[in-house]
Amino acid sequence: DIDSSRQAEMDKTSFQYFFKDLPEDLRGFIPDFDYYLTSAPSVEDDKIFSMDDNSLLRSLMLTYKHLENNQFVEARFEDFFKFFEKNPQLEQLFNIFFEYFLENSELNDATLHSLLDEYLSSLLKENTMSTYQQIKLAGKQEGLFIANKATAKRLWAKGQNVVQIAELIDRPIEVVKEWLLEFEKEAKGDN
Repeated sequence: DIDSSRQAEMDKTSFQYFFKDLPEDLRGFIPDFDYYLTSAPSVEDDKIFSMDDNSLLRSLMLTYKHLENNQFVEARFEDFFKFFEKNPQLEQLFNIFFEYFLENSELNDATLHSLLDEYLSSLLKENTMSTYQQIKLAGKQEGLFIANKATAKRLWAKGQNVVQIAELIDRPIEVVKEWLLEFEKEAKGDN
């Protein structure tokens, strides 16, 4: 339900507009309706909280509007996850949502763990921890990759050969060869 005073601020768009390049005989299968684009920060909190607890839109609007506000997130943590508590069968969607939440939230690890323990059901806790661990592992792997590449560059600058570097950093020779080609291009000023 869009407040009429806000409609003037929103862009009305036909859904069919996005399919204008579709062949004419297929366009009949595209529903014809208008929707309004708005940004989450422009929607007032009372409007968001008036939405059904079981609404994905409510969880998403809260997230897009308040995720960077640690005080709000801590005070209203359970409100971000009510939809997923009531719809545990949407595990994949929850994992995507939680990954976005983790990547964009500024909560420290201790606060996050405390809030997860306090507000989430055991099923969601299990999913959050799995997602959290996967993200942490990916970060560690990326960090290790960056460190290995930097070490390879230092060793190459000291005159070590490809085989020696690959053995020291425990990477395939082919990977180290690619890195050395990059390093040579960088040294020559080629990009």
